[in-house]
Amino acid sequence: MNWNRRLLKGSFLLLVAVLFENAYLQADYKLAVAYYNQGNFQKSIDELKPDLDANPNWEFGHRLTGLCHLALKHNSLAIQFLSRAVELKSTTVSTYLGLGQAYFQLDQFGKCIEVLNRGESLAKDAEKAKLYRLRGFAYSRSHKYPEAVSDLQAALQSRN
Repeated sequence: MNWNRRLLKGSFLLLVAVLFENAYLQADYKLAVAYYNQGNFQKSIDELKPDLDANPNWEFGHRLTGLCHLALKHNSLAIQFLSRAVELKSTTVSTYLGLGQAYFQLDQFGKCIEVLNRGESLAKDAEKAKLYRLRGFAYSRSHKYPEAVSDLQAALQSRN
């Protein structure tokens, strides 16, 4: 009986610790998002770093950090963090758009196209125009003109 109580008490303390940690992460997450929305990308990165170090499988943290690096024109770092978010099975098209944009900025058009192809199924109507536009420009820079024309036309149609 005493053993069961200790196990129950230990399980309860573990549950409290997990809930407390999640509440702490949620508070940091909200502050990091607020900094991002204010255009204070470095503060957002600084806010996310300790939680990413403690939770390396946190997809959202990798995504937001990557998007912050993209906004700061740190394309190689953006690729590192956004690629990790993709590895963690990101279901948000902004991950793929950001990664594609970082590759585009580094003139890696083939990788840009590949990433955007992978993220296309996640795009909602408003996001499709952005994806088609970026992929169309990447096709154009890769001298794949029929594909570029097709995507750029699709981008125009998606906007309407």
